[in-house]
Parts: sequence; C-alpha cells; structure tokens
Amino acid sequence: MYKCGDRIVCPPHGAALVEDIQDKWILGQKTQYLIIKPFYGQMTIMIPVDKASTLGVRQVISSKAIDDVIDVLGGTESDLPSNWNHRFKENWRKISSGDIMQVAEVVRDLSSIEKRKSLSTKEKDLLRQARRILISEVIFSRDLNENEAIQTIEAAL
Repeated sequence: MYKCGDRIVCPPHGAALVEDIQDKWILGQKTQYLIIKPFYGQMTIMIPVDKASTLGVRQVISSKAIDDVIDVLGGTESDLPSNWNHRFKENWRKISSGDIMQVAEVVRDLSSIEKRKSLSTKEKDLLRQARRILISEVIFSRDLNENEAIQTIEAAL
C-alpha cells in the first residue's frame, strides 16, 4: 500500500514523506511501521501500517483538488461560537480530522477573525499549525516551494 518516497498526510502534522518501512518488535510482537518525516519540524514519526488509515493517514490530494481548497479559503466564514474556548475545540477537531477542506476552513475562519480582533494565544498557535498543514500539502500537491505555496494561500484569503 505505501512505499518509500510516498507523499502522505499525517494528522495533525501535515504532509510528510515516507522515508522507510520497517518491521519492529515491540512488546514481543512484530509490526510493520511507516517511518515518516513531516515537511515541518525535525521529528521522525513511526506509524503502524495496519493502523495508518484509522489514524487518518492518507495520500496527498491531487493538484486539481487544491483548486477546491482555494475555493474554501475564499469562501465565507463559518458560523463559529463566539467563545474562543469553544471555537478552539471545534477548530482542533477539524484539524485532527485530517480533512484538508476542514483545515482550510480553520485557516479561513481564524484568519478572518484575526483581521477583526486579536486571537487568543492558543488560537494563534492553532492558526499557525493549520497554515503549516495547508502549506505543506499545497507544496507536495503542486510541487511548489514554500514561498509559492504561501503566496497561493494568501491570494485565496
């Protein structure tokens, strides 16, 4: 199913590259793991192959599907709770889903709120994380560099 060099998405880390697939003995049981390197960050993540889909791991969307993401970014803001704590929980759920359209909604909505008023520290961090996820998938989908991906997203917002 997966092979070295595959471009995948690992919620909530964003787009990543499959560097290796290894068999590991853990707790006396042999399990096959994806060894992945997210686009952002210095970490390497091990994901059991048999649990990858349950964890929301998926292939990077196509370049054409990015057009739909751009449409979401340019759309109207969702009806979100006014309480930042409730809004944070709803947005975290969207990011954790691994659905790039929901991540785009978070970027759009929090960017819109940020233009009107200051976000809480937690929401600023959430917006930064959502943007990284979105940027990394645009980079891998369209074979862009980071600046080009950022410009694509900013133009859509």
